[in-house]
Amino acid sequence: MSVQEEREILQAPETPGRLETPVKKFELTEVRSAIKKCVKRASGHDLIRGRILKELPDIGIRAITLIFNSFLRIGYFPGQWKVSQIIPILKPGKPAEEVTSYRPISSLPILSRLFEILFLTRIQPILHKNGLYRIISSVSDRKRYY
Repeated sequence: MSVQEEREILQAPETPGRLETPVKKFELTEVRSAIKKCVKRASGHDLIRGRILKELPDIGIRAITLIFNSFLRIGYFPGQWKVSQIIPILKPGKPAEEVTSYRPISSLPILSRLFEILFLTRIQPILHKNGLYRIISSVSDRKRYY
């Protein structure tokens, strides 16, 4: 692929006439920072690991940023990114033969989790401003907004 073709592909989502969203678009630095936070997570059914994203050159991170901004603009999220891989984890001290001895862990594709992290930073202030959320503490002591 030539440099000119690469530029055209990366600029296509930014062409005039497209709908704008009230949610501010993501910046390259935000996506890069979120990738660093996702690196330690396991892969989902797509088998893309955080380490792969961490090793991406700038053009790869720019492409992800443009794709994510396109999701915001057109209000689309890929159905396959909503499918999780369920991993049964044996509870400590429970017999392995019983189904009730396992707790399910749901593993989404890493790009789905990355978009969720970024989108949450955009939607939380809007929800807060309009009084449309409540804070629930999860087991991991992270605050979740619903």
